[in-house]
Amino acid sequence: MAVTKIHAITATVDKAVAYICNPDKTDGSIYISFYACAPETAAIDFKYTLDHCRENSPNKVLSSDTGFRSR
Repeated sequence: MAVTKIHAITATVDKAVAYICNPDKTDGSIYISFYACAPETAAIDFKYTLDHCRENSPNKVLSSDTGFRSR
């Protein structure tokens, strides 16, 4: 039975993409697929999208302390 673990990536985007695309872990990169980008430019595309969304998003999240207390 296969086991999958999901965890947050705490590295930079460049390092995460390099780790994910490591040929030693993907049988010479045969398990890597992509859509509308390339593994070589994926980190740049992610950074551009994140920056673009942060600047142009009409949806702003405002947070406040609601005063709820746990019992």
